[in-house]
Amino acid sequence: MSKMFNKYYSDLQNIKIFPDIFLGIFLCLVFAGCFFLDTSPHRICLYITFVSGLFFVNSKQSWHEAFLIKDSLFLMTIAFIGYTLLSLFWSENMDYGDLWGKIKPAIFIPLSIVLYAFYIKSYPAAQSLLIELFLLSAAITATILLIISINEIITPHTNTLTMWRLEGFGRAHNSNLAGLLYGVALLCFLFFKPKALAIFHNKLFRIFCILVVTAAFTLTLSRGAFIGFIGAFILSICVKLYTTKNIDRKAIALTVVTILSLSFALIVVFPDITEYMVNRGATGRIEIWMMALEQYKESPWIGRGIGTEFTYNIPHPYLPISVGHVHSLYFSTLLHLGIIGSVLFLTLLVSVWFRAAKYAITTQDYTLLLIISYGYVFGLVDFGGYYKSLSNSWIVFWIPVAILIARQEIHMKSKQNTL
Repeated sequence: MSKMFNKYYSDLQNIKIFPDIFLGIFLCLVFAGCFFLDTSPHRICLYITFVSGLFFVNSKQSWHEAFLIKDSLFLMTIAFIGYTLLSLFWSENMDYGDLWGKIKPAIFIPLSIVLYAFYIKSYPAAQSLLIELFLLSAAITATILLIISINEIITPHTNTLTMWRLEGFGRAHNSNLAGLLYGVALLCFLFFKPKALAIFHNKLFRIFCILVVTAAFTLTLSRGAFIGFIGAFILSICVKLYTTKNIDRKAIALTVVTILSLSFALIVVFPDITEYMVNRGATGRIEIWMMALEQYKESPWIGRGIGTEFTYNIPHPYLPISVGHVHSLYFSTLLHLGIIGSVLFLTLLVSVWFRAAKYAITTQDYTLLLIISYGYVFGLVDFGGYYKSLSNSWIVFWIPVAILIARQEIHMKSKQNTL
């Protein structure tokens, strides 16, 4: 065990407290902090990451290497973000007081990709540490949530029209987002192989983590999160079945048992919860999508612009009176950016997914593929778009993209060194 950890941390021997460790802490806080940091402190961590990241690049004297990224995923990201930014020029009734809010993702997203990618290229061990701290954060916050919500959990809920749902801390502040984050964590727990944190090598601790995260995920009663969980699992298993004979039967069996157990619990043990979720079958999303489709028809090729704000008034007891986004990643992109923007976006999504699948095949590490696939499936029924200054879409897309870029460059460099 000690030999394995010595080998794993060999690339951290020359690490400095500042800016190396300092930057690493805040990179982890941005990623894992979504479970407990509210919007303001989360963004402060991001700003500190930017400043310390520039110090880090300067200390390595690698400005050219850090910022001149020729990777195709990064170039496609720049093309998509560039078009999104350009759409401000034809946006309608834009609130110019919020102009900076529309512009800053064009700065924050590429800069974050650069810093995450460069840090992982410098310290490859940081990738596993990043993922495992995310999972540890999920387990700790899930445990706290279950303890403080024990009264609501054990209280019978006979009213199947309005039922209590678990809400998390920080970016998991509503049930759907909590379902997304804890669902991602649960799926990763079922498949990942621990490297960085010794505590995850304890099987009892891992079982405990899986149980509390499963409970938190289930109690959110988020149908979109359940769909994302199953969809990401199926996509990843298809890759496994197609490419390798050495199937991780334990992980697959554990995931199938988890899905079947949750289904059995909801249908047989908790029929009131099942009835509640059925009663929410028409939550207004279809009406929103139909409205968005009519709005899209006014400018189908270039879209209505990212600066155009829409409000959807739905007379339904389960949604707010006014909904500010389309509740679909793909509909939202089509509405705001039109066919041109959607083609750029889908090209990026497909390229990222195949890169993640290739990485999973070559390394047998399916974590990034699971996270990215979860976001894609969840995006069918939620998300207002991936073009955000800092949101949960970063967890399921932009940060994994940065890791994939870093891994590709590490692979290319090692390939050149062997020639």
